[in-house]
Amino acid sequence: MKLTVGTTPVRLPVHGAPVIQNLGPGVLYMDASETVDVNTGIRIPVGQAYEFTRTLEVSSGALFLVATQTTDVRCMEVG
Repeated sequence: MKLTVGTTPVRLPVHGAPVIQNLGPGVLYMDASETVDVNTGIRIPVGQAYEFTRTLEVSSGALFLVATQTTDVRCMEVG
């Protein structure tokens, strides 16, 4: 799945173990809270990916992504 993520949080539904890749140009941040921002989220630098090693069970049923500027993000779920 291809997403465009900007400075407003984007909801990413979670049903398995996601892999999230940041193609840039902005720095990406993720959290299980819809109030994710650059001060609270887990940072995924440009050109990097974050892979969950097991199926997620988050209360919201989603991860939320936000970036420092409009950013190309690729996601897929495994497991």
